[in-house]
Amino acid sequence: MDDSIQIPKDVHLAQSVNPVSKEKSLSDPINILVIDDDPALLRLVSHLLELEGHSVRTAMDGNTALQLTLQDCPDVIITDWVMPGINGLELCRRIRQLYESRILKHYSYIFLLTAQVGRQNLLEGLNAGADDFIEKGGNNFANLKVEILVRLKTALRMRNMQRELEYAAKFDFVTDLLNRSTFFEQGRDLWTKSIRQGCSLAAIMIDCDYFKRINDTYGHQTGDSVLKLLATVLQEHSRGYDILCRYGGEEFCVLLPGCDESIAVSWAERTRKRLEADPILCDNTDINITASFGVAERLDGMTLLDQLVEHADQALLFAKESGRNRTVKYSDVVVDCYDPHVVHPSHQMLFDGITAGDVLMPLVMTVNINESIATVADFLMKTRIEALPVVDDHGDLLGFISEKNLLAVVGDKERWQDGIRDFVTRAIVVYPPETPLKVIYDFLVRVSKRRVLIVKGNKPVGYIARDLLLRWLRNRWAFIHLRQPDEIPDPGKNLYTPEVMKQLLDNLIRQLDGIRMTFASYHYELSLNETFQHTNPVSGIASHASKAQEIIEQILIANAEFVDQMQADENHHNILAGHVHGVTQHSLVE
Repeated sequence: MDDSIQIPKDVHLAQSVNPVSKEKSLSDPINILVIDDDPALLRLVSHLLELEGHSVRTAMDGNTALQLTLQDCPDVIITDWVMPGINGLELCRRIRQLYESRILKHYSYIFLLTAQVGRQNLLEGLNAGADDFIEKGGNNFANLKVEILVRLKTALRMRNMQRELEYAAKFDFVTDLLNRSTFFEQGRDLWTKSIRQGCSLAAIMIDCDYFKRINDTYGHQTGDSVLKLLATVLQEHSRGYDILCRYGGEEFCVLLPGCDESIAVSWAERTRKRLEADPILCDNTDINITASFGVAERLDGMTLLDQLVEHADQALLFAKESGRNRTVKYSDVVVDCYDPHVVHPSHQMLFDGITAGDVLMPLVMTVNINESIATVADFLMKTRIEALPVVDDHGDLLGFISEKNLLAVVGDKERWQDGIRDFVTRAIVVYPPETPLKVIYDFLVRVSKRRVLIVKGNKPVGYIARDLLLRWLRNRWAFIHLRQPDEIPDPGKNLYTPEVMKQLLDNLIRQLDGIRMTFASYHYELSLNETFQHTNPVSGIASHASKAQEIIEQILIANAEFVDQMQADENHHNILAGHVHGVTQHSLVE
Protein backbone atom coordinates (compact mmCIF):
# COMPACT_ATOMS: atom_id res chain seq x y z
CA MET A 1 0.00 0.00 0.00
CA ASP A 2 1.25 3.47 -0.76
CA ASP A 3 1.07 6.57 1.37
CA SER A 4 -2.22 7.73 -0.17
CA ILE A 5 -4.20 5.25 1.90
CA GLN A 6 -3.92 6.18 5.54
CA ILE A 7 -5.98 5.95 8.67
CA PRO A 8 -5.79 8.35 11.62
CA LYS A 9 -3.40 7.15 14.31
CA ASP A 10 -6.03 7.36 17.02
CA VAL A 11 -8.52 5.19 15.14
CA HIS A 12 -8.31 1.42 15.55
CA LEU A 13 -11.12 -0.05 13.52
CA ALA A 14 -10.12 -3.66 13.10
CA GLN A 15 -7.46 -6.16 13.96
CA SER A 16 -5.64 -8.18 11.37
CA VAL A 17 -6.98 -11.64 10.77
CA ASN A 18 -4.39 -14.39 10.87
CA PRO A 19 -5.70 -17.64 9.45
CA VAL A 20 -5.41 -20.61 11.76
CA SER A 21 -2.95 -23.14 10.46
CA LYS A 22 -4.69 -26.17 9.04
CA GLU A 23 -1.87 -28.52 10.02
CA LYS A 24 -0.39 -28.55 13.55
CA SER A 25 1.98 -31.15 14.95
CA LEU A 26 1.41 -32.53 18.45
CA SER A 27 4.98 -31.53 19.25
CA ASP A 28 4.49 -27.88 18.31
CA PRO A 29 4.89 -25.53 21.30
CA ILE A 30 1.62 -24.17 22.67
CA ASN A 31 0.50 -21.45 25.05
CA ILE A 32 -0.38 -22.90 28.49
CA LEU A 33 -1.75 -21.14 31.59
CA VAL A 34 -1.23 -22.88 34.95
CA ILE A 35 -3.20 -21.73 38.04
CA ASP A 36 -2.59 -23.02 41.58
CA ASP A 37 -2.33 -21.40 45.01
CA ASP A 38 0.46 -23.84 45.97
CA PRO A 39 3.75 -22.16 44.89
CA ALA A 40 5.74 -25.43 44.95
CA LEU A 41 3.26 -27.29 42.74
CA LEU A 42 2.93 -24.26 40.46
CA ARG A 43 6.72 -24.18 39.91
CA LEU A 44 6.87 -27.95 39.37
CA VAL A 45 4.15 -28.09 36.72
CA SER A 46 5.32 -24.99 34.87
CA HIS A 47 8.95 -26.21 34.83
CA LEU A 48 7.83 -29.60 33.49
CA LEU A 49 5.90 -27.97 30.65
CA GLU A 50 8.69 -25.53 29.81
CA LEU A 51 11.09 -28.50 29.44
CA GLU A 52 8.74 -29.80 26.72
CA GLY A 53 9.16 -26.50 24.86
CA HIS A 54 5.82 -24.91 25.68
CA SER A 55 5.17 -21.26 26.56
CA VAL A 56 3.91 -21.18 30.16
CA ARG A 57 2.32 -18.42 32.22
CA THR A 58 1.26 -18.83 35.86
CA ALA A 59 -1.29 -17.36 38.26
CA MET A 60 -2.05 -18.08 41.92
CA ASP A 61 -5.73 -17.11 41.88
CA GLY A 62 -8.76 -17.10 39.56
CA ASN A 63 -8.99 -13.32 39.12
CA THR A 64 -5.43 -13.09 37.82
CA ALA A 65 -6.06 -16.09 35.59
CA LEU A 66 -9.09 -14.37 34.00
CA GLN A 67 -7.05 -11.25 33.26
CA LEU A 68 -4.27 -13.29 31.65
CA THR A 69 -6.83 -15.21 29.58
CA LEU A 70 -8.35 -11.99 28.28
CA GLN A 71 -4.91 -10.59 27.40
CA ASP A 72 -3.83 -13.67 25.44
CA CYS A 73 -6.17 -16.63 25.19
CA PRO A 74 -4.18 -19.79 26.08
CA ASP A 75 -4.42 -23.06 24.17
CA VAL A 76 -4.52 -25.11 27.37
CA ILE A 77 -5.45 -24.16 30.93
CA ILE A 78 -4.44 -26.28 33.96
CA THR A 79 -6.20 -24.99 37.06
CA ASP A 80 -6.50 -26.08 40.66
CA TRP A 81 -10.03 -26.82 41.90
CA VAL A 82 -9.85 -25.24 45.33
CA MET A 83 -8.47 -21.68 45.35
CA PRO A 84 -9.27 -18.46 47.22
CA GLY A 85 -11.70 -16.07 45.50
CA ILE A 86 -12.72 -17.59 42.17
CA ASN A 87 -12.27 -21.34 42.46
CA GLY A 88 -11.55 -23.76 39.61
CA LEU A 89 -15.24 -24.50 38.84
CA GLU A 90 -16.21 -20.81 38.63
CA LEU A 91 -13.15 -20.08 36.53
CA CYS A 92 -14.25 -22.79 34.05
CA ARG A 93 -17.76 -21.31 33.86
CA ARG A 94 -16.51 -17.77 33.20
CA ILE A 95 -14.01 -18.83 30.55
CA ARG A 96 -16.73 -20.77 28.71
CA GLN A 97 -19.05 -17.75 28.89
CA LEU A 98 -16.34 -15.53 27.43
CA TYR A 99 -15.81 -18.00 24.58
CA GLU A 100 -19.52 -18.35 23.84
CA SER A 101 -19.78 -14.54 23.80
CA ARG A 102 -16.95 -14.52 21.21
CA ILE A 103 -14.79 -12.40 23.47
CA LEU A 104 -12.09 -15.08 23.42
CA LYS A 105 -10.66 -15.72 19.97
CA HIS A 106 -10.54 -19.51 20.31
CA TYR A 107 -11.44 -22.45 22.51
CA SER A 108 -9.16 -23.32 25.45
CA TYR A 109 -8.80 -26.93 26.63
CA ILE A 110 -9.20 -26.93 30.47
CA PHE A 111 -7.76 -29.43 32.95
CA LEU A 112 -8.94 -29.44 36.56
CA LEU A 113 -6.02 -30.32 38.84
CA THR A 114 -7.62 -31.80 41.96
CA ALA A 115 -7.50 -34.29 44.80
CA GLN A 116 -11.32 -34.36 44.82
CA VAL A 117 -12.08 -37.63 43.09
CA GLY A 118 -15.39 -39.38 42.77
CA ARG A 119 -18.22 -39.58 40.28
CA GLN A 120 -20.17 -36.61 41.59
CA ASN A 121 -17.14 -34.32 41.56
CA LEU A 122 -16.26 -35.36 38.01
CA LEU A 123 -19.79 -34.61 36.78
CA GLU A 124 -19.77 -31.25 38.52
CA GLY A 125 -16.44 -30.34 36.91
CA LEU A 126 -17.56 -31.41 33.40
CA ASN A 127 -20.79 -29.47 33.81
CA ALA A 128 -18.80 -26.33 34.70
CA GLY A 129 -16.83 -26.59 31.46
CA ALA A 130 -13.75 -28.66 32.27
CA ASP A 131 -12.51 -31.03 29.54
CA ASP A 132 -10.37 -33.41 31.63
CA PHE A 133 -8.95 -34.00 35.11
CA ILE A 134 -5.47 -34.50 36.55
CA GLU A 135 -5.45 -36.10 39.98
CA LYS A 136 -3.05 -34.81 42.60
CA GLY A 137 -1.27 -37.95 43.81
CA GLY A 138 0.38 -36.85 47.06
CA ASN A 139 4.16 -36.57 46.74
CA ASN A 140 4.50 -38.95 43.78
CA PHE A 141 5.71 -36.31 41.32
CA ALA A 142 6.94 -38.91 38.82
CA ASN A 143 3.41 -40.25 38.29
CA LEU A 144 2.07 -36.69 38.09
CA LYS A 145 4.62 -35.87 35.37
CA VAL A 146 3.62 -38.90 33.28
CA GLU A 147 -0.07 -38.19 33.68
CA ILE A 148 0.28 -34.53 32.73
CA LEU A 149 2.28 -35.31 29.57
CA VAL A 150 -0.04 -38.13 28.44
CA ARG A 151 -3.19 -36.12 29.01
CA LEU A 152 -1.59 -33.10 27.35
CA LYS A 153 -1.15 -35.10 24.14
CA THR A 154 -4.85 -35.87 24.23
CA ALA A 155 -5.53 -32.18 24.75
CA LEU A 156 -3.39 -31.30 21.74
CA ARG A 157 -5.26 -33.76 19.52
CA MET A 158 -8.56 -32.30 20.67
CA ARG A 159 -7.26 -28.78 20.21
CA ASN A 160 -6.13 -29.50 16.64
CA MET A 161 -9.51 -30.98 15.80
CA GLN A 162 -11.19 -27.92 17.30
CA ARG A 163 -8.95 -25.57 15.34
CA GLU A 164 -9.66 -27.41 12.10
CA LEU A 165 -13.38 -27.09 12.73
CA GLU A 166 -12.95 -23.39 13.54
CA TYR A 167 -10.93 -22.92 10.39
CA ALA A 168 -13.51 -24.65 8.21
CA ALA A 169 -16.23 -22.48 9.73
CA LYS A 170 -14.38 -19.18 9.18
CA PHE A 171 -12.04 -19.53 6.22
CA ASP A 172 -12.18 -20.54 2.57
CA PHE A 173 -10.12 -23.69 2.11
CA VAL A 174 -8.90 -22.76 -1.41
CA THR A 175 -7.70 -19.18 -0.85
CA ASP A 176 -7.22 -19.06 2.97
CA LEU A 177 -9.29 -15.86 3.01
CA LEU A 178 -12.28 -15.31 5.26
CA ASN A 179 -15.50 -16.88 4.07
CA ARG A 180 -18.62 -14.82 3.52
CA SER A 181 -20.26 -15.37 6.92
CA THR A 182 -17.10 -14.47 8.87
CA PHE A 183 -16.58 -11.45 6.61
CA PHE A 184 -19.96 -10.04 7.59
CA GLU A 185 -19.41 -10.97 11.24
CA GLN A 186 -16.17 -8.99 11.42
CA GLY A 187 -17.34 -6.38 8.94
CA ARG A 188 -20.34 -5.40 11.04
CA ASP A 189 -18.02 -4.60 13.94
CA LEU A 190 -15.95 -2.50 11.56
CA TRP A 191 -19.11 -0.84 10.27
CA THR A 192 -20.25 0.13 13.77
CA LYS A 193 -16.84 1.55 14.69
CA SER A 194 -16.58 3.55 11.46
CA ILE A 195 -19.96 5.20 12.17
CA ARG A 196 -19.13 5.87 15.81
CA GLN A 197 -15.72 7.36 15.00
CA GLY A 198 -16.82 9.20 11.85
CA CYS A 199 -14.35 7.32 9.64
CA SER A 200 -14.72 6.60 5.93
CA LEU A 201 -15.33 3.01 4.88
CA ALA A 202 -15.19 1.61 1.35
CA ALA A 203 -16.19 -1.76 -0.06
CA ILE A 204 -14.85 -3.32 -3.24
CA MET A 205 -16.41 -6.28 -5.03
CA ILE A 206 -14.08 -8.18 -7.37
CA ASP A 207 -15.01 -10.73 -10.02
CA CYS A 208 -12.47 -12.85 -11.92
CA ASP A 209 -13.23 -12.32 -15.61
CA TYR A 210 -14.26 -15.35 -17.70
CA PHE A 211 -13.54 -17.75 -14.84
CA LYS A 212 -15.92 -20.42 -16.15
CA ARG A 213 -14.07 -20.41 -19.46
CA ILE A 214 -10.79 -21.00 -17.59
CA ASN A 215 -12.32 -23.90 -15.65
CA ASP A 216 -13.78 -25.45 -18.79
CA THR A 217 -10.60 -25.03 -20.84
CA TYR A 218 -7.85 -25.80 -18.35
CA GLY A 219 -9.62 -27.74 -15.60
CA HIS A 220 -10.67 -27.01 -12.03
CA GLN A 221 -7.15 -27.39 -10.63
CA THR A 222 -6.01 -24.49 -12.79
CA GLY A 223 -9.14 -22.61 -11.76
CA ASP A 224 -8.15 -23.04 -8.12
CA SER A 225 -4.67 -21.72 -8.95
CA VAL A 226 -6.26 -18.63 -10.50
CA LEU A 227 -8.33 -18.03 -7.36
CA LYS A 228 -5.22 -18.43 -5.18
CA LEU A 229 -3.31 -15.96 -7.35
CA LEU A 230 -6.12 -13.42 -7.12
CA ALA A 231 -6.30 -13.88 -3.34
CA THR A 232 -2.51 -13.44 -3.04
CA VAL A 233 -2.55 -10.22 -5.07
CA LEU A 234 -5.39 -8.84 -2.95
CA GLN A 235 -3.50 -9.67 0.25
CA GLU A 236 -0.26 -8.12 -1.04
CA HIS A 237 -2.06 -4.84 -1.71
CA SER A 238 -3.96 -4.79 1.60
CA ARG A 239 -3.14 -3.51 5.07
CA GLY A 240 -3.26 -5.55 8.26
CA TYR A 241 -6.65 -4.15 9.27
CA ASP A 242 -8.38 -4.46 5.88
CA ILE A 243 -10.93 -7.29 5.72
CA LEU A 244 -10.86 -9.62 2.72
CA CYS A 245 -13.03 -12.59 1.84
CA ARG A 246 -13.91 -14.96 -0.92
CA TYR A 247 -17.50 -13.87 -1.36
CA GLY A 248 -18.58 -16.86 -3.42
CA GLY A 249 -17.45 -18.61 -6.62
CA GLU A 250 -15.03 -16.28 -8.39
CA GLU A 251 -16.12 -13.18 -6.45
CA PHE A 252 -14.16 -11.51 -3.66
CA CYS A 253 -14.94 -8.59 -1.35
CA VAL A 254 -12.66 -6.15 0.48
CA LEU A 255 -13.45 -3.61 3.19
CA LEU A 256 -11.05 -0.65 3.40
CA PRO A 257 -11.43 1.36 6.63
CA GLY A 258 -10.36 4.99 6.46
CA CYS A 259 -10.79 5.11 2.66
CA ASP A 260 -13.34 7.07 0.68
CA GLU A 261 -14.49 6.13 -2.81
CA SER A 262 -11.69 7.91 -4.68
CA ILE A 263 -8.93 6.28 -2.62
CA ALA A 264 -10.62 2.89 -2.97
CA VAL A 265 -10.71 3.35 -6.77
CA SER A 266 -6.94 3.99 -6.74
CA TRP A 267 -6.44 0.83 -4.67
CA ALA A 268 -8.60 -1.17 -7.08
CA GLU A 269 -6.79 0.14 -10.14
CA ARG A 270 -3.34 -0.72 -8.73
CA THR A 271 -4.55 -4.19 -7.85
CA ARG A 272 -6.23 -4.70 -11.23
CA LYS A 273 -3.11 -3.67 -13.17
CA ARG A 274 -0.87 -5.91 -11.04
CA LEU A 275 -3.17 -8.88 -11.67
CA GLU A 276 -3.30 -8.12 -15.38
CA ALA A 277 0.50 -8.12 -15.57
CA ASP A 278 0.96 -11.45 -13.74
CA PRO A 279 -0.19 -14.44 -15.89
CA ILE A 280 -0.06 -18.00 -14.62
CA LEU A 281 1.60 -20.89 -16.44
CA CYS A 282 -0.46 -23.94 -17.40
CA ASP A 283 0.90 -26.67 -19.71
CA ASN A 284 3.62 -24.28 -20.93
CA THR A 285 0.95 -21.70 -21.76
CA ASP A 286 0.59 -18.32 -20.10
CA ILE A 287 -2.98 -17.65 -18.98
CA ASN A 288 -3.74 -13.96 -18.69
CA ILE A 289 -5.92 -13.17 -15.69
CA THR A 290 -8.06 -10.06 -15.41
CA ALA A 291 -10.73 -8.96 -12.96
CA SER A 292 -13.54 -6.41 -12.73
CA PHE A 293 -13.89 -4.14 -9.70
CA GLY A 294 -16.94 -2.38 -8.26
CA VAL A 295 -16.29 0.33 -5.65
CA ALA A 296 -18.63 2.02 -3.16
CA GLU A 297 -18.26 4.06 0.03
CA ARG A 298 -20.42 4.30 3.14
CA LEU A 299 -23.03 7.03 2.74
CA ASP A 300 -24.73 8.95 5.53
CA GLY A 301 -28.11 7.37 4.89
CA MET A 302 -26.88 3.80 5.13
CA THR A 303 -27.82 1.72 8.16
CA LEU A 304 -26.40 -1.71 7.28
CA LEU A 305 -23.14 -3.11 5.94
CA ASP A 306 -25.23 -5.14 3.50
CA GLN A 307 -26.24 -1.89 1.77
CA LEU A 308 -22.63 -0.89 1.23
CA VAL A 309 -21.75 -4.30 -0.23
CA GLU A 310 -24.86 -4.17 -2.44
CA HIS A 311 -23.73 -0.80 -3.81
CA ALA A 312 -20.31 -2.24 -4.62
CA ASP A 313 -21.98 -5.25 -6.24
CA GLN A 314 -24.10 -2.99 -8.46
CA ALA A 315 -20.98 -1.09 -9.56
CA LEU A 316 -19.36 -4.46 -10.29
CA LEU A 317 -22.35 -5.38 -12.46
CA PHE A 318 -21.74 -2.30 -14.59
CA ALA A 319 -18.01 -3.05 -14.79
CA LYS A 320 -18.77 -6.52 -16.15
CA GLU A 321 -21.52 -5.39 -18.51
CA SER A 322 -19.34 -2.60 -19.94
CA GLY A 323 -16.50 -4.87 -21.01
CA ARG A 324 -14.79 -6.31 -17.89
CA ASN A 325 -11.19 -5.69 -16.71
CA ARG A 326 -12.06 -2.24 -15.36
CA THR A 327 -12.94 -0.40 -12.17
CA VAL A 328 -16.32 1.30 -11.79
CA LYS A 329 -17.45 3.36 -8.81
CA TYR A 330 -21.03 3.37 -7.59
CA SER A 331 -21.48 7.14 -7.59
CA ASP A 332 -20.95 7.30 -11.38
CA VAL A 333 -23.45 4.73 -12.55
CA VAL A 334 -26.02 3.64 -10.02
CA VAL A 335 -29.35 5.00 -8.83
CA ASP A 336 -31.23 3.99 -5.70
CA CYS A 337 -34.87 3.85 -6.81
CA TYR A 338 -34.97 0.22 -7.91
CA ASP A 339 -35.91 -2.65 -5.64
CA PRO A 340 -35.61 -5.97 -7.54
CA HIS A 341 -37.66 -7.77 -4.89
CA VAL A 342 -40.80 -5.70 -5.47
CA VAL A 343 -42.39 -7.15 -8.62
CA HIS A 344 -46.06 -7.03 -9.60
CA PRO A 345 -47.50 -10.48 -10.45
CA SER A 346 -48.30 -9.41 -14.04
CA HIS A 347 -44.89 -7.78 -14.48
CA GLN A 348 -43.17 -10.89 -15.85
CA MET A 349 -45.84 -11.29 -18.54
CA LEU A 350 -44.51 -8.18 -20.26
CA PHE A 351 -41.17 -9.91 -20.95
CA ASP A 352 -42.19 -13.47 -21.82
CA GLY A 353 -40.51 -14.49 -25.09
CA ILE A 354 -39.29 -10.96 -25.87
CA THR A 355 -35.68 -10.30 -26.87
CA ALA A 356 -33.69 -7.14 -27.48
CA GLY A 357 -34.10 -7.60 -31.25
CA ASP A 358 -37.87 -7.26 -30.87
CA VAL A 359 -37.61 -3.86 -29.21
CA LEU A 360 -34.44 -2.11 -30.40
CA MET A 361 -34.47 1.17 -32.24
CA PRO A 362 -32.41 0.72 -35.45
CA LEU A 363 -29.20 2.72 -35.44
CA VAL A 364 -29.07 5.19 -38.32
CA MET A 365 -25.97 7.20 -37.40
CA THR A 366 -22.44 6.39 -36.21
CA VAL A 367 -19.21 8.42 -36.11
CA ASN A 368 -15.96 7.34 -37.65
CA ILE A 369 -12.96 7.38 -35.32
CA ASN A 370 -11.12 9.70 -37.74
CA GLU A 371 -13.68 12.53 -37.60
CA SER A 372 -12.61 15.86 -36.09
CA ILE A 373 -13.82 17.28 -32.79
CA ALA A 374 -15.28 20.30 -34.61
CA THR A 375 -17.37 18.16 -36.95
CA VAL A 376 -18.74 15.93 -34.20
CA ALA A 377 -19.44 18.83 -31.80
CA ASP A 378 -21.31 20.72 -34.51
CA PHE A 379 -23.38 17.66 -35.33
CA LEU A 380 -24.27 16.96 -31.68
CA MET A 381 -25.36 20.57 -31.16
CA LYS A 382 -27.50 20.67 -34.30
CA THR A 383 -29.23 17.33 -33.77
CA ARG A 384 -29.57 17.54 -29.96
CA ILE A 385 -28.22 13.98 -29.79
CA GLU A 386 -26.33 13.41 -26.54
CA ALA A 387 -23.98 10.66 -27.71
CA LEU A 388 -23.07 8.65 -30.78
CA PRO A 389 -21.38 5.26 -31.28
CA VAL A 390 -17.84 5.45 -32.66
CA VAL A 391 -16.72 2.84 -35.20
CA ASP A 392 -13.55 2.08 -37.14
CA ASP A 393 -13.21 1.92 -40.91
CA HIS A 394 -14.76 -1.57 -40.92
CA GLY A 395 -17.80 -0.50 -38.92
CA ASP A 396 -16.70 -2.31 -35.76
CA LEU A 397 -17.70 -0.64 -32.49
CA LEU A 398 -14.94 1.15 -30.56
CA GLY A 399 -16.92 3.12 -27.98
CA PHE A 400 -19.01 6.30 -27.93
CA ILE A 401 -18.53 10.06 -28.01
CA SER A 402 -20.74 12.44 -26.06
CA GLU A 403 -21.22 16.14 -25.35
CA LYS A 404 -19.54 15.58 -21.99
CA ASN A 405 -16.42 14.24 -23.70
CA LEU A 406 -16.06 17.36 -25.83
CA LEU A 407 -16.72 20.02 -23.18
CA ALA A 408 -13.11 19.86 -22.01
CA VAL A 409 -11.75 21.21 -25.34
CA VAL A 410 -14.26 23.96 -26.03
CA GLY A 411 -12.21 27.12 -26.56
CA ASP A 412 -9.00 25.23 -27.34
CA LYS A 413 -8.41 26.38 -30.92
CA GLU A 414 -5.37 24.15 -31.45
CA ARG A 415 -7.23 20.95 -30.56
CA TRP A 416 -10.59 21.82 -32.11
CA GLN A 417 -9.60 20.29 -35.45
CA ASP A 418 -7.97 17.21 -33.91
CA GLY A 419 -9.53 13.78 -34.22
CA ILE A 420 -11.87 12.39 -31.57
CA ARG A 421 -9.76 9.30 -30.84
CA ASP A 422 -8.52 10.55 -27.44
CA PHE A 423 -12.05 11.47 -26.32
CA VAL A 424 -13.85 8.20 -27.06
CA THR A 425 -15.32 6.44 -24.02
CA ARG A 426 -14.41 2.78 -24.27
CA ALA A 427 -16.61 1.54 -21.40
CA ILE A 428 -19.86 0.88 -23.21
CA VAL A 429 -22.59 -1.62 -22.38
CA VAL A 430 -23.59 -3.85 -25.29
CA TYR A 431 -25.91 -6.82 -25.71
CA PRO A 432 -26.56 -9.14 -28.67
CA PRO A 433 -30.05 -9.03 -30.28
CA GLU A 434 -31.02 -12.40 -28.79
CA THR A 435 -30.64 -11.14 -25.20
CA PRO A 436 -33.90 -11.49 -23.20
CA LEU A 437 -35.47 -8.07 -22.74
CA LYS A 438 -35.83 -8.68 -18.99
CA VAL A 439 -32.03 -8.76 -18.66
CA ILE A 440 -31.71 -5.31 -20.24
CA TYR A 441 -34.64 -3.99 -18.21
CA ASP A 442 -33.04 -5.13 -14.93
CA PHE A 443 -29.82 -3.40 -15.92
CA LEU A 444 -31.36 -0.08 -16.99
CA VAL A 445 -33.39 0.32 -13.82
CA ARG A 446 -30.35 -0.30 -11.62
CA VAL A 447 -27.91 2.12 -13.20
CA SER A 448 -27.97 5.76 -14.24
CA LYS A 449 -27.03 4.99 -17.85
CA ARG A 450 -30.01 5.76 -20.06
CA ARG A 451 -29.37 3.38 -22.94
CA VAL A 452 -27.52 0.28 -24.10
CA LEU A 453 -26.28 -0.62 -27.56
CA ILE A 454 -27.35 -3.74 -29.40
CA VAL A 455 -24.43 -5.28 -31.29
CA LYS A 456 -24.42 -8.09 -33.83
CA GLY A 457 -20.92 -9.51 -34.05
CA ASN A 458 -19.00 -6.35 -33.28
CA LYS A 459 -21.17 -4.01 -35.34
CA PRO A 460 -23.78 -1.78 -33.69
CA VAL A 461 -27.26 -2.37 -35.10
CA GLY A 462 -29.49 -0.48 -32.66
CA TYR A 463 -30.08 0.71 -29.15
CA ILE A 464 -32.61 0.43 -26.32
CA ALA A 465 -33.15 3.56 -24.23
CA ARG A 466 -35.28 4.02 -21.13
CA ASP A 467 -37.88 6.18 -22.87
CA LEU A 468 -38.18 3.67 -25.71
CA LEU A 469 -38.49 0.81 -23.24
CA LEU A 470 -41.12 2.66 -21.21
CA ARG A 471 -43.20 3.35 -24.33
CA TRP A 472 -42.84 -0.22 -25.61
CA LEU A 473 -43.78 -1.82 -22.28
CA ARG A 474 -46.77 0.48 -21.85
CA ASN A 475 -48.09 -0.44 -25.30
CA ARG A 476 -47.48 -4.13 -24.67
CA TRP A 477 -49.31 -3.80 -21.36
CA ALA A 478 -52.31 -2.41 -23.21
CA PHE A 479 -52.11 -5.17 -25.82
CA ILE A 480 -52.00 -7.94 -23.20
CA HIS A 481 -55.12 -6.56 -21.49
CA LEU A 482 -57.23 -5.95 -24.60
CA ARG A 483 -60.02 -8.08 -23.15
CA GLN A 484 -59.76 -6.46 -19.74
CA PRO A 485 -60.60 -2.77 -20.39
CA ASP A 486 -60.49 -1.89 -16.68
CA GLU A 487 -56.76 -2.78 -16.57
CA ILE A 488 -55.74 -0.76 -19.64
CA PRO A 489 -53.36 2.02 -18.53
CA ASP A 490 -54.63 5.53 -19.01
CA PRO A 491 -52.56 7.39 -21.64
CA GLY A 492 -51.91 10.18 -19.14
CA LYS A 493 -52.00 13.92 -19.53
CA ASN A 494 -49.85 16.21 -21.59
CA LEU A 495 -47.66 18.15 -19.14
CA TYR A 496 -47.33 20.97 -21.65
CA THR A 497 -50.59 22.71 -20.73
CA PRO A 498 -51.64 26.02 -22.33
CA GLU A 499 -50.33 27.81 -19.22
CA VAL A 500 -46.91 26.16 -19.61
CA MET A 501 -46.82 26.98 -23.32
CA LYS A 502 -47.62 30.64 -22.56
CA GLN A 503 -44.76 30.76 -20.04
CA LEU A 504 -42.38 29.30 -22.64
CA LEU A 505 -43.38 31.86 -25.25
CA ASP A 506 -43.12 34.74 -22.76
CA ASN A 507 -39.64 33.56 -21.76
CA LEU A 508 -38.61 33.30 -25.42
CA ILE A 509 -39.73 36.88 -26.03
CA ARG A 510 -37.67 38.03 -23.01
CA GLN A 511 -34.52 36.31 -24.31
CA LEU A 512 -34.93 37.76 -27.80
CA ASP A 513 -35.55 41.17 -26.27
CA GLY A 514 -32.36 40.68 -24.21
CA ILE A 515 -30.38 40.16 -27.43
CA ARG A 516 -31.92 43.33 -28.92
CA MET A 517 -31.10 45.39 -25.81
CA THR A 518 -27.51 44.11 -25.74
CA PHE A 519 -26.96 45.24 -29.32
CA ALA A 520 -28.65 48.57 -28.66
CA SER A 521 -26.47 49.26 -25.63
CA TYR A 522 -23.33 48.38 -27.54
CA HIS A 523 -24.15 50.73 -30.46
CA TYR A 524 -25.05 53.53 -28.04
CA GLU A 525 -21.63 53.24 -26.35
CA LEU A 526 -19.95 53.43 -29.75
CA SER A 527 -21.83 56.64 -30.58
CA LEU A 528 -20.68 58.36 -27.38
CA ASN A 529 -16.94 58.07 -27.77
CA GLU A 530 -14.81 56.16 -30.20
CA THR A 531 -12.10 55.65 -27.56
CA PHE A 532 -14.53 54.48 -24.86
CA GLN A 533 -13.74 51.10 -23.25
CA HIS A 534 -16.70 49.33 -24.77
CA THR A 535 -18.49 46.40 -23.12
CA ASN A 536 -17.98 43.19 -25.06
CA PRO A 537 -21.48 42.07 -26.18
CA VAL A 538 -20.48 38.51 -27.05
CA SER A 539 -21.07 36.94 -23.62
CA GLY A 540 -24.48 38.58 -23.18
CA ILE A 541 -25.66 37.66 -26.67
CA ALA A 542 -24.39 34.08 -26.29
CA SER A 543 -26.25 33.72 -22.99
CA HIS A 544 -29.58 34.98 -24.35
CA ALA A 545 -29.19 33.04 -27.59
CA SER A 546 -28.46 29.77 -25.78
CA LYS A 547 -31.51 30.19 -23.56
CA ALA A 548 -33.68 31.09 -26.55
CA GLN A 549 -32.47 28.00 -28.42
CA GLU A 550 -33.32 25.82 -25.42
CA ILE A 551 -36.83 27.31 -25.20
CA ILE A 552 -37.42 26.74 -28.92
CA GLU A 553 -36.39 23.11 -28.44
CA GLN A 554 -38.91 22.77 -25.61
CA ILE A 555 -41.64 24.28 -27.80
CA LEU A 556 -40.85 21.78 -30.54
CA ILE A 557 -40.94 18.95 -28.01
CA ALA A 558 -44.24 20.22 -26.68
CA ASN A 559 -45.68 20.22 -30.20
CA ALA A 560 -44.47 16.65 -30.76
CA GLU A 561 -45.97 15.55 -27.44
CA PHE A 562 -49.26 17.17 -28.41
CA VAL A 563 -49.33 15.06 -31.59
CA ASP A 564 -48.35 11.94 -29.60
CA GLN A 565 -51.09 12.70 -27.07
CA MET A 566 -53.71 12.87 -29.81
CA GLN A 567 -52.51 9.52 -31.19
CA ALA A 568 -52.45 7.95 -27.68
CA ASP A 569 -56.00 9.15 -26.98
CA GLU A 570 -57.14 7.69 -30.29
CA ASN A 571 -55.44 4.34 -29.59
CA HIS A 572 -56.92 4.23 -26.10
CA HIS A 573 -60.38 4.90 -27.48
CA ASN A 574 -59.98 2.21 -30.14
CA ILE A 575 -58.83 -0.37 -27.56
CA LEU A 576 -61.78 0.35 -25.29
CA ALA A 577 -64.10 0.11 -28.29
CA GLY A 578 -62.67 -3.28 -29.19
CA HIS A 579 -60.85 -2.19 -32.34
CA VAL A 580 -57.82 -4.46 -32.10
CA HIS A 581 -56.26 -2.94 -35.18
CA GLY A 582 -55.63 0.20 -33.10
CA VAL A 583 -52.69 -1.55 -31.37
CA THR A 584 -50.88 -3.82 -33.82
CA GLN A 585 -47.69 -5.67 -33.18
CA HIS A 586 -45.98 -3.21 -35.51
CA SER A 587 -47.17 -0.21 -33.49
CA LEU A 588 -46.01 -1.91 -30.30
CA VAL A 589 -42.45 -2.13 -31.59
CA GLU A 590 -42.53 1.51 -32.61
